[in-house]
Amino acid sequence: MRRNFAFLAIAAMSVLSSCKYDNEYPPSGENYDNTTYNYDTDLSSFESVNAQALRLIEEMEKGHDGAELSESVLLGIYKEKLAVGASLMELTSPASQDTVEFMIKRFASISSLQQQGENGKPGLTSLPSGSSLLLDGNGMNYAKLVEKELMGAVIYFNEFSEKGYLSSIREEVNNNKLNDSTIARNEMSWDAAFGFTGTRKSEESSTYYIDPSYFWGNEWAKMNQVDGSNTLENIYGHFVRGRRSISYINRDTLMMDIQGISNNWELSIARKVEENLSSALDHSNQSGLRAHDLSAALGSIRMLPHNIESKMDSVDSRSISGKLGENFYETTDWQIQEIRKDIVFKYPELEPYLLKPILENVEEDQEASSR
Repeated sequence: MRRNFAFLAIAAMSVLSSCKYDNEYPPSGENYDNTTYNYDTDLSSFESVNAQALRLIEEMEKGHDGAELSESVLLGIYKEKLAVGASLMELTSPASQDTVEFMIKRFASISSLQQQGENGKPGLTSLPSGSSLLLDGNGMNYAKLVEKELMGAVIYFNEFSEKGYLSSIREEVNNNKLNDSTIARNEMSWDAAFGFTGTRKSEESSTYYIDPSYFWGNEWAKMNQVDGSNTLENIYGHFVRGRRSISYINRDTLMMDIQGISNNWELSIARKVEENLSSALDHSNQSGLRAHDLSAALGSIRMLPHNIESKMDSVDSRSISGKLGENFYETTDWQIQEIRKDIVFKYPELEPYLLKPILENVEEDQEASSR
């Protein structure tokens, strides 16, 4: 994927030596000196999930450069059995599997047209930079939407759905089932949850870290760089201490760490929605980029209900995303501002991260300017 990872890698590695995180509280007298994830565990099989997802998106993104994509190749990547014992398709939320497969097929089909696109016509849409985006006739960027589905319906889903790794551990604690006989099982579940974030082992220290070349590590590291919000550091810190809490059967601290991961992760998605919508407002005169931004916003909104404790359930998600309309070439600033208001209403803690004011009279302003 087209990313520059130099500063991100440095940001992630710095976490290994200094671990601070939200809601720092006393560790109940236990020894919590570990500030790195250097437990005796092997997460290499879980790396295959993020690596395969990245492989699929990189293959799809060739369509933006004018390549004619093979539907069978793309679906083969999606359905290939991985080291973790399942394919991306099998790891996808059952409710999203058909959607992902449709998007893959649709994107491959559009690439085969080999034509210029515009409102009402699928194809390559030229950008001011000289590059292009492969969009459908409604401005949908299916490569971006599939990327968001992999981040949400695969990774986030396997963390926080009803049977997700962290949700299952929370349930064990709630039912008083975290004890000497279940420590090993819960440690394995915790390691799997950490592995799903997209981890890699440092050759120098044999310590696992959240890899900024993968999806979530990349997002969190960029947030840190932009505003120093420490999202990556916070989530990593909670994973480190939570693993230790299981070993010490420190139920209270473990529950705080699960909640800390959940809160930071969910807010990072809401922040991404805001970032995408604000970018769409900036691109009001660049239809291709605006459609791309709105595709990304839609994908992020769709992620949120995969957490069973999310502030936004599937009904809210459909209602809010529906306000984008069916054609992103025709989505107005007023529609975008209305969605921004909805998101901030759900997530008031998002207000410090707003990239621009939410305007109240956009509809009237647009009507006045059109007269």
